[in-house]
Amino acid sequence: STLNLSNLQAIVLDEVDVLLIDDTFGPQLRTIGAASPVAQVQFVFVTATLPNEIIESVKREFKDVGVIQGPGLHRVAPNLKEHLVDVSVPPTENKNLDLCFEYKAKELMKDLRSNRCKRTLVFCNTVETCRKVENLIKRGDRRGKVFGVAAYHNAMTPEARIRNLSVFAKGSDKEMKDGRKEVVDHILVCTERAARGVDFDAAPVNHVVIFDFPKDPAEYVRRVGRTARAGRTGTSTVFAFAWQLPIARQIMGSKLE
Repeated sequence: STLNLSNLQAIVLDEVDVLLIDDTFGPQLRTIGAASPVAQVQFVFVTATLPNEIIESVKREFKDVGVIQGPGLHRVAPNLKEHLVDVSVPPTENKNLDLCFEYKAKELMKDLRSNRCKRTLVFCNTVETCRKVENLIKRGDRRGKVFGVAAYHNAMTPEARIRNLSVFAKGSDKEMKDGRKEVVDHILVCTERAARGVDFDAAPVNHVVIFDFPKDPAEYVRRVGRTARAGRTGTSTVFAFAWQLPIARQIMGSKLE
C-alpha cells in the first residue's frame, strides 16, 4: 500500500544526533521529504545533545533551517545531585581488568545500600559488564529481599526487555508467606540503550549509577537525564578512574558532590 502524505503538516524527529550520525538515515529522510508537500511541511529536529557536525548535516539538507538552542542543551537537570567516586586501582594494576571490576563492584554495593530508593538505573558500556553486574547484585542479595534486579540491553529479546521494564516500573506480583506483596528496590542494569527512547516518566527513576564512564562525554548527559525529570529530584553516582577523573569533574562542574 502507498502512504498518502498530501495532508502532512509537520515531521518531528527526536534524538536527531543519533539518527544523522552516519549515512544510513539520510536517504530514508529524503524519500519521506520527496513524497511530502514540502511547501506546507515543517521539519522539526529535536535533541538534548547536539554536536556541531549534526548541525552542519541538517543545514546541508535544509538550507533555511533555524537553530534554536535552549539553556538546557548539554546540561543536566538543576535538581540533580551528582556524586563522583574515585575507583582508581594502583597504577601498576591498570591492565588488571578483574581488579578494576572488583573496585567498582565494592563501591556499587556500598552505594546501593546507602542510597535506598524505589528505582535505580545502573549503566554499563557493554553487555558483558551488564551480566557481571546483574550477577554481582544477585549474589549480594541471594534471597532477593532487598533488590529486584533485571537487565535491559541488545543481547535480550524485545519481549524480555519489555517484561523487565514492566517489572521495573510496576513491581512484581511476588507474594510473601503472609500474603503481602514483596517490596524491594528495583534495579535495572542497562547499556546506553536505556538512555534514549525509554519513557520512565510513569515510573520515575530516583537514582542513576554510571558504573562504566561513557566513551562519549555527551552520553553522560543522556544517562543522568533519566532521573530528576519534570521538576523531580534525583541522584547520580559516577564511577571514574585515573584519566577519566578530570573529564568527569569537568562535565559535572560546580554541582559535583
